[in-house]
Amino acid sequence: MKKILFGVFCSLLSFGCQQQSLENKLSSSEESIKIGWIGPLTGEASSYGEMLQKVVQQEIKRINTEGGVQGRNLEIIWEDGKCNAGEAAKAAQKLIKINKVHIILSHCSGETLGIAPITEKEKVLVISPFSSSPEITHAGDFVFRTDPNAEMQSKISAEYANENFPQIGLLYEQADYAVGVIDAFKKYYTSDIKTEEVFVPSESDFKTRVTKLKNSDIDGIFLVTQFPAKFDVIIKQMVEQNWEIPILTMEIATGNEDIIQKYPDFLKDRMVASDFLAPNTDVFQEFTQEYKEKYGEAPAYPAYAATTVDAFRVLKKILSEASDMNDTQELRDALYEIESFPSMFGTLSFDKNGDVNIGYILLRFDGKKFVPLES
Repeated sequence: MKKILFGVFCSLLSFGCQQQSLENKLSSSEESIKIGWIGPLTGEASSYGEMLQKVVQQEIKRINTEGGVQGRNLEIIWEDGKCNAGEAAKAAQKLIKINKVHIILSHCSGETLGIAPITEKEKVLVISPFSSSPEITHAGDFVFRTDPNAEMQSKISAEYANENFPQIGLLYEQADYAVGVIDAFKKYYTSDIKTEEVFVPSESDFKTRVTKLKNSDIDGIFLVTQFPAKFDVIIKQMVEQNWEIPILTMEIATGNEDIIQKYPDFLKDRMVASDFLAPNTDVFQEFTQEYKEKYGEAPAYPAYAATTVDAFRVLKKILSEASDMNDTQELRDALYEIESFPSMFGTLSFDKNGDVNIGYILLRFDGKKFVPLES
């Protein structure tokens, strides 16, 4: 009798173990795919981060509603990188070691450059929709971006300056993005850099620097800041000092509604900016309409909203086709192999350095908005 009971017990135990094993497998297959997100949720760049977070939430909801990826939902683990290399590096360590993520979306150039040595060592895939520093081109074999390389932005800016400013002054912030842009500009600008003013991120009063540049007998100025707030202060102080010298700058101006509304007369025919335009494709208009319905307004920075959507859609593509979604080398190779993926801008591909195929143009302010320079 004891032998019979013992046999029944063993059979039940074996069945229970098998059931538990099956449940574990089912649970594992239904687990979400965790993706790390490092961006500026606080600090001077938080206006970017807040919008980008909304774009990501909308896109993740769309992907998961449509069935996710290979039957599994995407899940974002948010980390505040504060647009700072050190903060981003700490966030990456946490995401990799504790959350066990294999993919990270990073944003500010400083954040991407700060995490790259860590992610390269761990073979974690990085996709950035918001990093344009020329230095990122060589940040690593696992680093990709859907935001265009500012090297080309600096090049067309320098070509314009060569034709229009025999003597130029530079005013820029001592920060990863701004320094990278200026370094690239110097490679292509062949005329005379007469005055160079560099300010630290903690600086908030630029009157002395503006006065020095104004009195330095320059034909134009190249102005590059890391964040819109600094740019706004500098423009305000230029207006106060009756600045008349032409200004060459970057996309920090083209999406800046504050200065456009406050100083239209000052900017008109004085400011030229290099930027890549938000797309006018049907798919982007559809996304924008959904964003408006959800948040009550259009994306504040539509071009970056587009690069963010592209990052997630290309990520969905490679994950959907992967034989092992944890094999980041397979995922990396799949990104390199993309030739003409349908994107917000038309089609998307990456070069041998993981840079996307989007270009820049020059824009001028016509009194109401920025328009192509030739128009």
